[in-house]
Amino acid sequence: DMFEWVASADVNGALPTSAQSLTYAWKPLTGPPGNAGGGSNYSQQGIYIGADTTDTDGWSDTVIMHETGHWFDDIFSATNNPGGARFIGDNNANVLLAYGEGTATYHCGKGREYRAFHRTNLSSQPIDNHVSVYADLMIPPPVGTPGGLSFAYDFETGNFNDGTPIGQRGSANETNVTSALWDLVDGPETPDESPGVDDDPVDVSDAYAYAIEHNYIRNLTANITVEDYYQGWFALNGPTFMKAGVDSIFIGLSRMPFYADPAEPDNSLATAKPITPLAHTANAGHVVINELDLGAQDAVELYNATAAPVDLTGWQIQVYVNDDTQPQAARIYAFTSFTLNPGDAVAVYERGDETQNGQHHLYAGTAPEAFNASWNAGLDGACVLRDASSQAVDFVKWRAASGMDNNTPVPSGTAFTGVLNSPASNDIHLARDVSGTDSDAASDWTYQPTTLASANHPSPLLRTAFGAGDPDLFSFHAVAGTRYGFEARGPFSATDPKIDLLSSSGGVLRRRDRYLLPAGDPCGGEHRLGRVRSAGVRESRE
Repeated sequence: DMFEWVASADVNGALPTSAQSLTYAWKPLTGPPGNAGGGSNYSQQGIYIGADTTDTDGWSDTVIMHETGHWFDDIFSATNNPGGARFIGDNNANVLLAYGEGTATYHCGKGREYRAFHRTNLSSQPIDNHVSVYADLMIPPPVGTPGGLSFAYDFETGNFNDGTPIGQRGSANETNVTSALWDLVDGPETPDESPGVDDDPVDVSDAYAYAIEHNYIRNLTANITVEDYYQGWFALNGPTFMKAGVDSIFIGLSRMPFYADPAEPDNSLATAKPITPLAHTANAGHVVINELDLGAQDAVELYNATAAPVDLTGWQIQVYVNDDTQPQAARIYAFTSFTLNPGDAVAVYERGDETQNGQHHLYAGTAPEAFNASWNAGLDGACVLRDASSQAVDFVKWRAASGMDNNTPVPSGTAFTGVLNSPASNDIHLARDVSGTDSDAASDWTYQPTTLASANHPSPLLRTAFGAGDPDLFSFHAVAGTRYGFEARGPFSATDPKIDLLSSSGGVLRRRDRYLLPAGDPCGGEHRLGRVRSAGVRESRE
């Protein structure tokens, strides 16, 4: 089916040559459980289908077609996919991986749609009415017995197979990349999970897609992301070609900030936009649980609301949900050697790559019982922070949208009064105010956009770094003896923006290339106009 699609007039127009050949190899039903999911891969014009004693990807046409999509990119287009661990719903994956994996599933969808339009079964019925569902199957049970599904999701709606939203957003989410690209070529006629309707106005042939992939993407040499696909559309078709519809997909539905923000131009000292830093004080007197992300990658932010560094070595975060079936070890994060400076915040994420740990972001890793909260918007939960002597330092709990409260008792040494409701959306976090105020009450918490790993600013500025060489400059009046902190983040592209603190003449006073800008007094005992320059980072291209 995939090769018939490749040979179609809208794509390659011919079957692959011998030099473009592809070998498929299956593994036997042996090996430890989990080998099937981790073992299927593409390499050097070969696809190796994983298997273990309970599972084989040989039953999963979408897995095989996804891997064939990698071959398609290798031969007819290009990616710079580094590979590596990932999970469905990860909004902070490597942008190169997100494109490389997302486009492979996109090609799978195009191949299945072609099959659905050109093939029928013996009863002349469509052979596939669910072309936008990616399903990873285990060994099927006997006919008539339900089961055999490892996981599935629909890249047309962005939902899991049970209808639960994935929570995908931005250019660093693999499934969101698939959804955005798919929306270019699907339409009301597509036999997917929304037959007869479509959520966007664009519905072009695969010829448009292949032109971008083969004539534009293929000529790029490094750092290929979904933004290149977006740029390729206009580079080949003209700067205004179906722009409203295409933007409704990438910027609207997929929330990829591919546009110049209203503050432009602001890329020089003369055009720097003035801001007024928000004053706040660390007055709670202890480290507090400061922000909670209940989304695809749950996270707990701690804030040092004291005037002195706090050694968190041996401290623990423990999370709770009602009717928990997971081992307790997976609900506890234990700090190794770590110090939290006064006024600083650190975000602790479930799962993730521990090699990316730093002063403001800590990841739990991928071990079988690595820290995992299992929270979600609309559901109950609780969290307790304990010091190295196992004494509870802070506690918070919230109830489900149904009204069911979390049944975790308030730990000795802490208090919690009032009722806190779970946010309705994973895009909204539970957070304290900018000073980390803690009166042991539900009223300390509000619904806020993400400010993980920095102070909870009530109204952070939104800026975009769209296109190469688009720094944003801000000016502010700095007062001697006052400590200033600045944070820039890319929640829709997993970017780690660079921040430069400049003098009034443009000289670099401090530079933040990865973590929070070191705070200090840049003013040398004077009142002076300082400037902050922030630039988005997409690997080495910006």
